[in-house]
This record gives sequence, C-alpha cells and structure tokens, in this order.
Amino acid sequence: MEKVNFACSKAKLCIFAAISTVFGISIFFVLNYTTGGNNSRLLVITAFLGGFALFSLLAGSMYFSLFKQTRGLVESFRADPLDTPDKEGQPLSIIMADLYHFKEINSIYGKVVGEHIMSVFTQAVLNCVRQLDIVARHSVSELIIILPHTDADVAKSIAEEIRTEVANAYVPPINGVVVSSINCKIDVSSYSTFNDKPNHILTGTKQQDDSFSTSR
Repeated sequence: MEKVNFACSKAKLCIFAAISTVFGISIFFVLNYTTGGNNSRLLVITAFLGGFALFSLLAGSMYFSLFKQTRGLVESFRADPLDTPDKEGQPLSIIMADLYHFKEINSIYGKVVGEHIMSVFTQAVLNCVRQLDIVARHSVSELIIILPHTDADVAKSIAEEIRTEVANAYVPPINGVVVSSINCKIDVSSYSTFNDKPNHILTGTKQQDDSFSTSR
C-alpha cells in the first residue's frame, strides 16, 4: 500500500517558501527599476502579494496531491476485505486478545503508562498477523483480530504465536515505571463458512463451529 510522505511535504513547503521569497524580491527589483523607485510602499505590497500568490499556488497543488493520496488510503481502508468474489464457503476465525491487569495498571500508574503498555501489546499482536487480517481495539484492554479465509488450525497457531510474542515483548520504561513482562488471555472462534452478513458473526447470531481459549 502506498504511504503518504508528510515529512517530504514539509521539506517541499520550505522549498516553496524559498522560491516564493526569491520571486517576490525579484518582482520588487523589477518594479523598482521600471518605475524609478516611486511609491516604494506599493512596490513592497505588490512584491509580497506576488510571492504569496506563487507560494499559495505551489502549496495548494501539493496539498491537492496529498488529498488524493490520503483519500485513496481511506477508501482502501474502508474497503471490506471480506467482500471478495470467492468469500462464499470460506472459513473465518476471530481472536479476542485481552491484556492482563490493564485496569490495575491504569489505576496505580495512570493512563499514560497504561496506554504505553497497551501500545506495546498492540504492536506485539500486529507482528503476528497478516496483511489481510483486521486488528481493532474492542474494549479498554482487549483487541479483536478478524482472520478472513482462516480455519481453526491456522487460527490456533496464530493465537499461540500472539501469546508468545506478547509474553516476550519488551516494555520500555516510562515515567520511572518498569514493567518486566506482559501477558494476555486469548479466545479463538472459528467458523467453517460465513454468509453475506458477517456482522452476525460478531453479534453471536451465527453458530460457531470451533472455539478454544488459551492463557498462561
């Protein structure tokens, strides 16, 4: 997937500003030469407006290009990965990963530390999933991982990989708080097929074919 390079955009703005400044100064000297230096205040205003107009044109063109790129990313994100021509009859699995002791950490050390640990937990989960999988925060301490085209055996393997990755994750100290390790509880539900209403799976109205829970 194409990424929007905002750092490059900032550099371009600096370049545009320099070009516009040179352009405005050039306008001033040209007008000053042709008019004999009469009404210097008007010349300064004219030069400023000319430089500003050029900067606006260049920056506007760049931001329009960024808008198109960002809109493309949003549309691709909103696209339903389950909505594929061959989705009928394909298996689907869902993993629920719940971080242990998150509420206690929030209560004792505060939300900054809690969210820092949650970010480490989330990154550990992301390290184990595939590009087609969907990861989202389901509750305060819980992540939901949707695994399209994934049967029970593969889902269990991914779940175990997540559990191990989380247990081995390094938590950088923050605000003087050192957390040696984190762990999570994982529940997995698998469905041999799913119909054209995948929301039924999340609300529990479709019968699940296989499930298991793991925690250590």
